[in-house]
Amino acid sequence: MTKGKNNFDAARLVICILAALAFGAYLGAPGPKVWAHPVSEVMTVISEQIIKFESIPNETAKDKKEIAGAVTAAGIEMIVAESQAEEVPGYICLNANRGGVADRKEKDILIHLINAEAYGLSYKAKVAVGQVVMNRWKGPYYGDDLLAIMTAPHQFTPIHNGSAFEKQIEPDSIKAANAVLGGSGVTELTGDTYYFVNPDFTEDKTIEQSMEFVCEIEGIHFYKPPTR
Repeated sequence: MTKGKNNFDAARLVICILAALAFGAYLGAPGPKVWAHPVSEVMTVISEQIIKFESIPNETAKDKKEIAGAVTAAGIEMIVAESQAEEVPGYICLNANRGGVADRKEKDILIHLINAEAYGLSYKAKVAVGQVVMNRWKGPYYGDDLLAIMTAPHQFTPIHNGSAFEKQIEPDSIKAANAVLGGSGVTELTGDTYYFVNPDFTEDKTIEQSMEFVCEIEGIHFYKPPTR
C-alpha cells in the first residue's frame, strides 16, 4: 500500500509542476506561455482523478500505480497535444530578432508600452510595436539598457507622460510582449525598423519626412533610417 501511495504521489508532483508552469506563463516566462490554458485544464483533470482515487480505499497497490501512471501520462499528453495544435499566424516571423531576457519591471513597462501604443488594435499590431522596441534594444544606436530605451524622453510618449499606466491591459499586449522577447516579430518589419508613428495622432512630421517608410499596420506607420 505504501508503494502504491508513493507512486500516486507522482501525480501530485505533476500538479505542482503544472502549477509552476501556469504561474510562469502568467508572469510571462517565454517557455510556457503557450501552455497556460492547457495547463489549467490538465490540473483540473488530475485533481479530480486524485479525489476519485483516494475515495477507493480497497484499491491494490498495483492498481493505484497504474492509475497514477495513467493520470500523469494523460496530463502530459494533453499539454503536448494542445500546445502543438496552436498555430503560429502566417504574419509572425519566429526569428525576427535575437530576443532577450527582461526583468519584471522591464517586462511590465514593455507590456504597458505595447498596450498603449497599439490599444484596441490586433495582436499583429501589438507585436510590431514590441518589435520596434526590441530592434532598438538589439541595435547599435540606443544602448543595451532596455528600461532606459523605453523610458527615454520624447520616444514612447505614453510611457514618458504616464498615460500608458491608465489603460486597462489587453491580453494580447501580454502575449505580444512575450513573443517579441522570445524573438518573434511580424514579417513586414526589418531589423532596423526603429520608429513608428500614428499620423492621425502625431503632429510632429520629423520621422515621416526624414526616415524611410517600411509598412503600415492598422494605421501605425513604421520607419527605418534611410538607405545610404
